[in-house]
Formats: sequence, structure tokens, C-alpha cells
Amino acid sequence: MNRQSESARRTNRARRKLMSLRRLTTALVIRCCAAAATEAARYLLDRILDHA
Repeated sequence: MNRQSESARRTNRARRKLMSLRRLTTALVIRCCAAAATEAARYLLDRILDHA
């Protein structure tokens, strides 16, 4: 019984680490996409203003 709870604790810890890692990578991806979108919008605005 003790061994089972130990392995369960281990898997829970691993799962928690995986979830936090996934959250971190998701936040990073969102941040990168937002930065890229901002940069693209800035570029397009510059192009439009140059033509106007």
C-alpha cells in the first residue's frame, strides 16, 4: 500500500511538472505570436503611410 501511494505521488509530481511546462510553453508561444502580429501590423502601417 505504501509503495502504491509513493508511485502515485511520483506520477502526480511528474504530471504537475508537465502541466506547468505546458503552461510556460503556451505562454511563450502566445507572446511570440503577439509580438509577430504587432511587428507585422507596424510594418503594414508603415507601408500604407508611405504610400499615402
